[in-house]
Amino acid sequence: MLKTEKSYWITIAASIVVGGAAGIAISIYRYFVENAAIFMDVFYRNAAKTWWLLIVLFLFLAGAGLLCGWLVRHENYISGSGVPQTQQEIINPSERNWLKLIAYKIFGGVLCLGAGLSLGREGPSVQIGSLVGASVKKMFKTEIDFKLLFGCGAGAGLAAALNAPLAGAMFAIEELYKKLSPLTLVCVLLASITSTMVTEKLFGIAPLIKIAEFPVPKVTEYGIIILIGVLAGVLGAFFCKSYFWLYDRCQSIDGKLKFVGIFLIAGIFGLTTPQLLGVREGCFATSAIQNSLLLWVVVLFLLKWLFTMVSMVSNAPGGIFVPLLGLGMLLGLIAAKSCAALGITTDLNMIMVLVMGGYFTAIIRAPLTAVALTAELTNSFVCFLPLAVVCVAAMLTADFLGTRPIYEELVERSLAKEKKERLENCDV
Repeated sequence: MLKTEKSYWITIAASIVVGGAAGIAISIYRYFVENAAIFMDVFYRNAAKTWWLLIVLFLFLAGAGLLCGWLVRHENYISGSGVPQTQQEIINPSERNWLKLIAYKIFGGVLCLGAGLSLGREGPSVQIGSLVGASVKKMFKTEIDFKLLFGCGAGAGLAAALNAPLAGAMFAIEELYKKLSPLTLVCVLLASITSTMVTEKLFGIAPLIKIAEFPVPKVTEYGIIILIGVLAGVLGAFFCKSYFWLYDRCQSIDGKLKFVGIFLIAGIFGLTTPQLLGVREGCFATSAIQNSLLLWVVVLFLLKWLFTMVSMVSNAPGGIFVPLLGLGMLLGLIAAKSCAALGITTDLNMIMVLVMGGYFTAIIRAPLTAVALTAELTNSFVCFLPLAVVCVAAMLTADFLGTRPIYEELVERSLAKEKKERLENCDV
């Protein structure tokens, strides 16, 4: 066998190992997150009935916030969603204690998502998966591109977190790799499929968001579909502008105070409007929300928007994909109800799915990932074409308005900060 052929098959085998290992790591993470959420759900319901338990609840949340703040201060690499750190590692690989970081990220993510912060499990899963890829790289004696296995792990992490293998592969391709070869494509697909098979065996294959089936849109409806994309692009651009405006003004706030504050805010929402908690994104598609008055849906959107914004700015370990999709669902519901009030006939579920994808695209600027992720999470594969139209329209609109992809901006800010710190240290 030729050396190049041997290297090829070793790389393929390594990507499968990364997928399997990432699936196991994410399964552990998901198990603790889901059980922590169940525990806190019972805690919230009981605390609402007993005054002394209410005091215990907020003391517990304050303590969890302090602990999470200590984790992030002790190891800043686990802060936030983990996607910008993963992108930065692809650009400038570094030597780290990968196993320690995996443990820290899992623990921090369980604290945040268990408490109900408006964050998702997918961001930490991307980072955990990438760290698994880095660990597997050390196991293989032959020379395998670090970036290849690192990216395979990231895609596998997203796939395992949301039972979305296609979205996991698309994410790695769009967000991490600048050059794509046939080998890279095969490896990232194999890693994503393998990790999803592991988690589906343990958690089942039900879609995260249960949307009722809807008919394929007619050609005559594509004018409205493009308009939906433009609207989603405008609102997504506004989200990015608002986020960085708030981000810049919160950097001077003590980290401990930010974490304690957001955990206490989660406690207030857990007692009053639990559907806004990060672990309840799928509930926006339920009939209880869909049958609500338009005004109440608008209020829910505004509260969820603010809760997501402050959760992200706190730099707590948690992702933003699922919260953004939740906001997109509420926006779609508002749009559908507004159309109904004006006498315009639309399919509510179709509008929700399309706005979800468009809003996500305008903020992340990854249309292929948005199409795959939205379709896989809602099991709405009939809407690939209209979803693609909406996502492209949203992306072009956000570009026209001059906003930058949120992760790209965060990576550049992080690199600039590191460069400034190095220069200051050299001056000293």
